[in-house]
Amino acid sequence: MAKDIDTLRKEMEESRDRAERKEKEIEKQLEAQRQKEQELEKKLSDERERTKRKQKEAEGKSPFFA
Repeated sequence: MAKDIDTLRKEMEESRDRAERKEKEIEKQLEAQRQKEQELEKKLSDERERTKRKQKEAEGKSPFFA
């Protein structure tokens, strides 16, 4: 009987350890995804700024906006 309890306790600890490792792995994946999203948002923001500058330059050179 004691062996069964020890076996169950060990299995429970192993299961908990696996769950904790899986949780850490998922957290790492989420953090990587957040960083990628931030990088993409920065690229988009930079591209919008470039587009605005190009549009202003084009408006300044165009005879229609004079």
